[in-house]
Amino acid sequence: MRGWVRRKLRRWWGCNFRLLATCACCLLAFFVPAYLFMFSTGGGATHDSEAIQAHHKLEALKREDPLIRAAIWKMQRGDTGEREFRDSFRQEQHVSEEEDDASCLNKQQVIPAIEKEIRRLQLSPAQLHQYISDCGLLDDQRLMSAIKRSTSGICRVRMAVTICLQKQGKLYPASVPDLCPAADPNPVPRPDDGSPVRIVFLLQVSGRSERQVERLLKAIYSHDHYYLFHVDAGSSFMFSFVSRLTAGIPNAHVLCERYDTIWGGSDLLRMHLFAMRQASVLFGDQFDFFINLSESDFPLWPVGKLAEYLGQKRGVNFVFANFRVNETYFVEKQGISRTFLQCNKHMWLLSDRPLPGDVHFTGSSDWFVLSREFTQYVSNPRQDKLLSSLIAFYAFTLLPSESFFATLIRRSEFCHRFENNDLRFVNWNGKAGCSCIEKRYAVDWCGCSPNVIMPSLVPAITKQVSDPSKRPMAFARKFDAAISVSAINRLEETVANSSSDHDCNECHWLNFYHHLDTSTATPVVQSMIPHVESISHQLLEDNEDNCGWERLWIRRIDHHFDHDRYEGDVVSLGDERNTLAQVLLKSKRGFKSSSSHVINAEVSRSFDTKENITRWFNHWLHSDDRQLYVHLEVDPADLGQWKQCKLWITDEDSGQVVWDLMANVTHRHFHTSATLSLPPASYVLHVASASEQLAVFHFFVIGSSPGSVTDFLLVQSFWQAAASCSLASDGLCQLASCHQQKWSSFYPDPKTAFTQTRVFL
Repeated sequence: MRGWVRRKLRRWWGCNFRLLATCACCLLAFFVPAYLFMFSTGGGATHDSEAIQAHHKLEALKREDPLIRAAIWKMQRGDTGEREFRDSFRQEQHVSEEEDDASCLNKQQVIPAIEKEIRRLQLSPAQLHQYISDCGLLDDQRLMSAIKRSTSGICRVRMAVTICLQKQGKLYPASVPDLCPAADPNPVPRPDDGSPVRIVFLLQVSGRSERQVERLLKAIYSHDHYYLFHVDAGSSFMFSFVSRLTAGIPNAHVLCERYDTIWGGSDLLRMHLFAMRQASVLFGDQFDFFINLSESDFPLWPVGKLAEYLGQKRGVNFVFANFRVNETYFVEKQGISRTFLQCNKHMWLLSDRPLPGDVHFTGSSDWFVLSREFTQYVSNPRQDKLLSSLIAFYAFTLLPSESFFATLIRRSEFCHRFENNDLRFVNWNGKAGCSCIEKRYAVDWCGCSPNVIMPSLVPAITKQVSDPSKRPMAFARKFDAAISVSAINRLEETVANSSSDHDCNECHWLNFYHHLDTSTATPVVQSMIPHVESISHQLLEDNEDNCGWERLWIRRIDHHFDHDRYEGDVVSLGDERNTLAQVLLKSKRGFKSSSSHVINAEVSRSFDTKENITRWFNHWLHSDDRQLYVHLEVDPADLGQWKQCKLWITDEDSGQVVWDLMANVTHRHFHTSATLSLPPASYVLHVASASEQLAVFHFFVIGSSPGSVTDFLLVQSFWQAAASCSLASDGLCQLASCHQQKWSSFYPDPKTAFTQTRVFL
């Protein structure tokens, strides 16, 4: 009996220890500060009363002013850097540990039902096969294919548990209610009460284009609106930049909960729902609309005109819904009838699935303008069976945001508060934007994406925007300053009705490497850094000897563009705190044509088939690269003579042919992949017609020996330090100031500068 009592007490204590500890901490947190406050002020009812009154005033201000509430939330959460940056970045930027709160780190998002089942089963990899067998899934070819291809043990377990729950009827709702009333009791738009429209902009950003993000914020910023930033979980560099950029802006906040927003991923919908909950918590009823944008968007209207237009549409939800597409075709094409699972930055196709009856799935867009009422409704899924059922269904759906909101609106009480327009111009270019190869890194499916807007398209866009008979459009996408900054310039000049004569209006810089960002430390970059550093030191020492340049090391490298052409790499050198000098690195060898028929030829480690460019602008290649891409651009007027085009690659020293191909070039752009294992050396891509050689492209492959003299001479034969400048303020070394060198990333760039002092990591 005594042993039984002991066991019961031990079990009770184990189950309730955390609860008791939490209660104790709460009591201490309440009484200790009050106790210390009373004695530190000498005690007495007067001070206690003043403290209570101050507390009530703060609470009232929090309720009345969302900026105060958001500022307090910002201090509590701590908008800071990523784990990879945190320790080094904090030391460099003098950020305290209190500000660098751990709650800001990315928290892996999981599906509660799946994780609950995984914890209950506690499956080890060895037990997984038996679990799959017990569920009768060994013959499920799609599931077994995904499990075989995945390299993650936890992903394989999640896949098996997902399909097992689906087979047991525990994964999806059996039915989805339809709550659309026959008539709307609260017709929209609501009467204009004269109060200014306030917008919450969600900027969902990723990548490394700091200036494009800053330029978008500058274009849409107003003290009257609110700005939430979500940075993709894999973009540590961008997260640190955005955190610094918004640090002094009271109405801008960075979401610390971060998601892997890969193309087609279900985490994109989870991110949207989380951002809407945050907007509801931070700003309460003090906003009217919720708009999501990416760094690839740019406004077609000034933000004042947008607010004026939305002031006449209060309560309306702007979502594009393609009712003209046959629903059966859409369900099949979009993969709605399949179960997908996002895990380890990939959307895995696992199985077919049953569809809930009587639900009309609507094709849409994942860009929208939503009313505050709908945003707040979506923020409380537990209170609504329709909402919770659709969220459970779309948690395993490809491209969920492209269908979720339109489908939800049609079945909810908001079905009459809907306008079939997302207020966007999107540059869809038919099959040019559709690919299976481009998407396979992220999803087991094919898909389409819009193309980058070029300057030639801008007049048609502005004409459509100014035509009152056309549907209203407030934003255009997509833009990419690394491909065409001039397209953004032309559009901004039209929107602002002004032009800029700044001599760097056509300049752009795109980050390529940062010493604190491990994601950029690829084998080729790690091998190149010592050699680039040596070349940079040589130029600095030639210009100003005995200045101690040899102690500086590379902090970051940025691609430099001018008039939509890649001009070289800007190498920033400094110490552990600051950038002190920059060097412009330019290629000495590359493409050379003896015929006007060949516009470009190149070899790279990646290729964007949608835009027909390589985004590996400096063409650095490594001996570990197994897949190379050959790209040829020809004059479209001369396509008839390209039926027999010969391409081959030779070792420049020995002349040995290492790859060759007879190509039938039928379009302006021809590209092909080559599976090669090239040792460190210099190489030449040759382009010839049936009768003559027309062009060559010189490139090199580097090895994994950072101190290799042979590799250094190889790099030196292809790259030169063309110019240098200084940021040192001690006056010891009189190099030209970087603020006066047009190629330098410190040169004034007013078109993108949100503040006078540019954020420079």
